[in-house]
Amino acid sequence: MKTKSILAVVLAAVIALASLMLFAGCGKEAETTPESTESAEEKQPNLFSKGVWLGNIDGNADTYFLFNDDKSGRTERADGTGGVPFTCEQNGLDVVFHFGSADDVTNAKFDLGNNTGTFEYGENKVTYEFVFVDGADPESFEVPAPEPLFGKGVWSASIDGKIDTYFIFDDESNGRTERADGTGGVPFTCEQNGPDIVFHFGSVDDVTNAKFSTGDNTGTFEYGEETVVYNFESVPGADPDNFEIQRNN
Repeated sequence: MKTKSILAVVLAAVIALASLMLFAGCGKEAETTPESTESAEEKQPNLFSKGVWLGNIDGNADTYFLFNDDKSGRTERADGTGGVPFTCEQNGLDVVFHFGSADDVTNAKFDLGNNTGTFEYGENKVTYEFVFVDGADPESFEVPAPEPLFGKGVWSASIDGKIDTYFIFDDESNGRTERADGTGGVPFTCEQNGPDIVFHFGSVDDVTNAKFSTGDNTGTFEYGEETVVYNFESVPGADPDNFEIQRNN
């Protein structure tokens, strides 16, 4: 689905409001009171109306914000694990959300320069990059299945700038590894769910969870009690059917 920034969506509202205020003020300076001026200055256009926005974290889809109107809506997790209803009060770049119930008070500050929203979840602050999901209807919206990160191809996995392992994918569910030092590798199967991938190295009995971040091209693997972070890069032109390690003698 096509997306566009918050800035594009709200710009029309800002221009319309500015034009309205200018028109209302023409020829009526004598009638304007300090109270009405203050009221006009405090009025801020809403960032959100009916529509769907996607909140990304570090380049990964995290949460959809579905607005029924400018005061209510619901969230849906991008991984399909559910969401919560919300109400909100908008005041320009400042929005107060009530997730789940009116007792929750979550303050959010938006920045149109980089299309971000910073949410204060208790003591934690989370910054999302917001994009508008063009054409999406909040009443019928369903979370799309995440696209697999890996298809047929070869990727190098580096540690501290040095290639450690090659991941050779025959397709999105099968492949093998090859150690960069030529000491061998193992076949694997995997289940991809966006940035979350479960690998089975050597046999289905092995369960290795990996979390990927497309923002910095890293993959964090949990090998039992050990956690290893690789930097992944695609090997241009490499054919997984006949890929061989190129070693320096």
